[in-house]
Amino acid sequence: MGIIAIACYRAHPGNDRKLLSAVRKNTPLFYSLGLITKCPPILMNSEVGTIPEIFEWKSSAAKVKAHKTPEVMTLWNLMTELGENMKLSSIPETKEVFVNFKAI
Repeated sequence: MGIIAIACYRAHPGNDRKLLSAVRKNTPLFYSLGLITKCPPILMNSEVGTIPEIFEWKSSAAKVKAHKTPEVMTLWNLMTELGENMKLSSIPETKEVFVNFKAI
């Protein structure tokens, strides 16, 4: 059974488009490495510009493998240069009972 992951990214000033472009490369890379299920990932935008991403790892072993795969680490290092990972709880919308984001 898969593992649902929610990752949140916020761009450093002036890097919004570059970060979004990098985040969009996650899914094709994960698919090519067999790390995620065919469940379509979802990208959203919060009112403060944070980008939540939801996807499904194939297994906990796939998640561990991602952290040891050079291509993934190269992409994630780029994403870290362009922005930062955020806690889901830091996004204002998550304070509501029914959470709504803008679709990307």
